[in-house]
Amino acid sequence: GDNVGNLAISIAKSEFINWKRGVTDNENAQDVKSVTITGNTFENANVAVSAAESVTFSNNAMGNGIVDIRSYSAENNLSVTAQGNTLAESVKPKVQAEAQESKLF
Repeated sequence: GDNVGNLAISIAKSEFINWKRGVTDNENAQDVKSVTITGNTFENANVAVSAAESVTFSNNAMGNGIVDIRSYSAENNLSVTAQGNTLAESVKPKVQAEAQESKLF
């Protein structure tokens, strides 16, 4: 199979209801190249993704859960696009890369 660092993951127009982990892509702290998550519905489901280059999290609806976007290997900057999402007040978004943490959304 491919080296996980060469993979680009895309998840679109899906529903994740009552999933402990709605989306997770990390395997042994190795980042995929990029992750795109668009137009999905998450209810009582968490999103935990890591990428070496970019993450797009846009036009998703989320009621209760955690959005955790991070990078274990970004040499410079992890590019994160997060726009058009509808998040319930209880949703806890977090972006973390190279020991620097910020809140987006």
